[in-house]
This record gives sequence, C-alpha cells and structure tokens, in this order.
Amino acid sequence: MLSWMIQALVPAALLAVAALLAEQAAIRLRLPVRGIWILAMALSLGLPFLGQVLPAAAPTALAAALAASPVTGTQGLARQVEGVLPLAWLALSLASLGVLALGAALLRWKSRAWRRGRMASLDVFLSRNTGPAVFGWLRPAIVVPGWLECLPPHRRDLALAHERSHIGARDPQLLAGALLLLAAMPWNLPLWWQFRRLRSAIEIDCDARVIGAGADLVDYGETLIDLGRQSAHIPGLLCVAPGSKTFLERRIRIMTSSLSQRSRIAIGALVCAAIGTAAIAAELAPPPTDAMPTLAQAAEPPGRAGAGPATDVDASGPQALEALRKAQSEAQARVDELEARADALEARLEAESEARAEAEQGRREAEDEARAQGREERSSARAESREKAAAMREEMARKREAESEARAGAQEIKRAAESEERSRRAEMAEAQARKHAAESSAREEEVRHKMEEDAAQGAQATPKK
Repeated sequence: MLSWMIQALVPAALLAVAALLAEQAAIRLRLPVRGIWILAMALSLGLPFLGQVLPAAAPTALAAALAASPVTGTQGLARQVEGVLPLAWLALSLASLGVLALGAALLRWKSRAWRRGRMASLDVFLSRNTGPAVFGWLRPAIVVPGWLECLPPHRRDLALAHERSHIGARDPQLLAGALLLLAAMPWNLPLWWQFRRLRSAIEIDCDARVIGAGADLVDYGETLIDLGRQSAHIPGLLCVAPGSKTFLERRIRIMTSSLSQRSRIAIGALVCAAIGTAAIAAELAPPPTDAMPTLAQAAEPPGRAGAGPATDVDASGPQALEALRKAQSEAQARVDELEARADALEARLEAESEARAEAEQGRREAEDEARAQGREERSSARAESREKAAAMREEMARKREAESEARAGAQEIKRAAESEERSRRAEMAEAQARKHAAESSAREEEVRHKMEEDAAQGAQATPKK
C-alpha cells in the first residue's frame, strides 16, 4: 500500500504543475480559473483509483521499482507499516471531517452574537470585527464588521458586491466540495496545495466578475486595500475577501494587466506545457490493480500478507534492483526535463512580468507627469486669470475714482457758475434797483422842481390881481 500511496502522489504533483500552467494562460485570456483547480483536484483523487475499473496495463519501470522498494529492506517493519496504513488513512479522514465539523460548530456558536441588519439593500449579519465574508454551506449569508459602515458609500457597495458575487457563483458550495475531497485523501500534500490555489482562484474570478459588472478599477483596488488592513475572520468562514498582502498585490496586478503579442505567445507555450504535463501524469497513473489497498488485505495478519511477496522478491532481487535503477534514471531524466521547461517558462514569465511592470510603471509615471503638468497649467491659468481679474478690478476702481472726481469737479464748476450767476443777477438787480432809485429820485426832483416853479409862478401871479 505504501508504494500505491507514493504512486498516487506523483500524478497529483504533476497535475498541480499542469493546473498552474493552465491558470497562467487562463489569467492572460481573462477566463475563469477556478474550474482548472477543481478538475485538478478531482483527477488527483480519481486517477489512483482508475486501476480498479480500467483494464490492467503493463507496469512501468517506476511502478515496478516502487512496488518492490518497500519489501527490499527490512521486511518485518514494511509488513507492519502496510498493515497500519489503512487504519491511519481512515483516522486522518475522520480527523479532517471532525475539524470541519468543529469549525462549522464554532462559526454557528459565534454567529449567535451577530445581529441581523440591512446594508445597501442587502440582508446581512453585523459583527464587531468579523468579515466581510460569506459563511454557511447550504444557505450562504454575508457577515460584515461594524466599521464597514464608516467607509464611503461607494466603497461599501463594492465590498458587498464582492461578497454577493461569491454567493451568486456558488463559491461556498464549491469550497465545501473541495474540502470533502481533501478529507477523502488527507495525506496527499499536492492536493492540499491545489486546494490553496483553488481559494486564490475563486477570489481572482470574483474580482473579474465585479470589474466586469462595471465597478471602477481604482475604487475597487482601494477598497480591497482598506479591507486588507482591517479585516479579521474566524475559522469556518468560506469566502473571505482581502487575503494576504502578497496575494492582494497579485490580485491587483492581475486586474491591471493587459494582453500583448508576447502574452499570446506565452499563452500558447503555457497551454502546450500544461497539456504535456497532464499527459505525463496520466501516463504515471493508474497504478497496477494489485497495488490498490483493500480492507481484506488490511485485515490479514502481517505474516500472511508478506509471505508470498517476500519469496518473489528474494527470487528476483537483481531484477528489482535493476528495475529500480532504470526507474530512478528515467524519473530523474523526466524531472530534469520538467525542471528545465519550468525554469524556461518561469524565466520567460518573469521577463514578461518585468516588462509589463516596467511598461505599467512607465505608463503610470507618464500619467502622473501628465496630471502634474495639467495641475501646473491649471494653477498657472488660475493665477493668470486671478491677476487679470485683479488688474481689471484696479482699472475699474481707477475709472470709478476718475468718474467720481470728474463728477465732483463738474458739480464744483456748476456750483461756482450758479454762484456767479446768482452774483451777476444780484448785481443786475442791484443796478436796476439803483437805476430805479435814481429815476425815482430824478422824477421826484423833477416834480419838486416843477412844483417849486408852479409855486413861484403862482406867487408871481397873485399881486397882479
């Protein structure tokens, strides 16, 4: 059984590499990536068991070497290990299910302290510092912390749109199924790594859905950064938005990336490498049908379980050693080839990512410079307009002052002219008065003189009578 478990790890590791390559290609094509890791986990779990239903194929040198290696050493210890492994497997699976049940129970107990509420027309659970996240497998719900209400309305709506997208895509049910796959084969370390990549892929797909729905990229990135600074969660939450700082940077870099001609070439290379790696994984699995452990073999006594194979191995010891050497050489050659391809792909991807990062940095610097230049131009234009307005105000003030001075001078001249006219009229009136007085005095003098003459004539005429 130990050889069967080792053979089950090899295709799982190769499928993880193939899924990683396929994920890079899908990200460049803006395609969903979570299905890639679900398929990889299902194949990693199913390929070792296909030997029970498919016709038996000729075992490879690696399979023969792995089947013979546990018995070529200390036979007694190998038989004991072979007898204990099925029970250890069952115990690990039950322990994994127990941990999942414990996390669900802890979350259910914790949720009793949460109160129901509404936020952005959604029914949510309000907590002190848990979330934003989705919890629950059968009926998923959203839990948000109290500080989320302090965010600006548009950022709060983006955070809730992220969690609502998880529920709409049935991500909680998908993660629950993946956890059950892990519990079926808990000793498979590549399967655990695939599950971790699946959680990352779910968040990447959710970001793509939110951005595709019309969310602003800058506001959404700033919202993720704010949530990453303050979010806290407890075990049992299925979909948690922020993630680690490194993963958050990767998500923002994926959202801001663009497809170029070199990216198309890299996509073709990644797809070919992923198909080749998956083909190698299929070639190394399933193991021989007699290598699959059964409950009957696990229940047999160690002596009876190892009596027959020990005789065969003792009889074919040199052949097993030779097969082991050939298998080791073939495996080493394949590993070296895969490592070389992986290194070449990694170097190419790093070069492309660096070039893309440099281009993005250059674009950002150009945009920053353009914005700075625009701000300077706007500030200079505003300053110039302010100066022109000040000059116009000064000119208008001078004009108003000159007009007021002119009006004051005109009024002064008018007053002087009126005064002079009044003086002239007064003089004319006085002259006329003097003239009238002189005429009246002359008439009076004339009348008096005439009266005197008349009196004198009267006096002269009286004696003659």
